[in-house]
Amino acid sequence: MGYPENATLKKRGIIPYVDLSISAGGSSNETDITVQFKDSAGNNVEEPFLFNFWMANNEDGDSISDASTSALSDGGSGDLVGSVDDDATCLFLTNASGEGVITVTDSSKNADYACVQDPRTGITNVSRVLATADYT
Repeated sequence: MGYPENATLKKRGIIPYVDLSISAGGSSNETDITVQFKDSAGNNVEEPFLFNFWMANNEDGDSISDASTSALSDGGSGDLVGSVDDDATCLFLTNASGEGVITVTDSSKNADYACVQDPRTGITNVSRVLATADYT
């Protein structure tokens, strides 16, 4: 996703982004979403971030997924601070290296998109669509 011409970030030489990667989870019907905050040079940002995370049912990220078949949980890196809207959205805190892993459990293996709002820019970052093969 692109970045807006934010004068403050540009002046400081910071055009940050969020790297989202998807991998099979450790248990049945799980997939792990790894969120890594990066600087403009592509280096990991070594500090914790508190961010909004949600599962959307479209590539624009502007609609919340049907949470009746899914749940979000801490995937072992960072902390899930709280869930909202029947576990389709949450507030998450990364570790000190700017990384967080969120486990999505979805018995229906919906074709949803993981969304992260970057607290530095307010930009919503949307993953590729999750496929059945992404779940264990």
